[in-house]
Amino acid sequence: RKMDEFDNLIFKYTWTVNDKNQAKGILNDIHFIYDTPGSSVNRKTIASVKYDDHNTYFDVDLIVPAKNIKLGFKYDWKPDKKRITADISIDNTDILRLTQSILKQRNKYEGVSRLVYY
Repeated sequence: RKMDEFDNLIFKYTWTVNDKNQAKGILNDIHFIYDTPGSSVNRKTIASVKYDDHNTYFDVDLIVPAKNIKLGFKYDWKPDKKRITADISIDNTDILRLTQSILKQRNKYEGVSRLVYY
């Protein structure tokens, strides 16, 4: 049976709004932190979410040190450049990266798909 002791449980979040760049619109930045100070296991889990009010940008990152996992997802959808990226790493080793992009160049579109499995 596994045993662990910790002093307390911490859950914090911050939500900031940046409206300094009118061309990009309002950017929301949300951070969540979960931790158990004094524990023998590092549980300081961090999640970050960023998005704009035009629904053209979305970015999520998740770090779970107890399992040594990092996940990332990014969606950037502008009229002339569209891109989606997903990343996974475990034990500080990149496992997978998926990228899909579409670029507009004058009268044509160029699509690129990339899957990297490490």
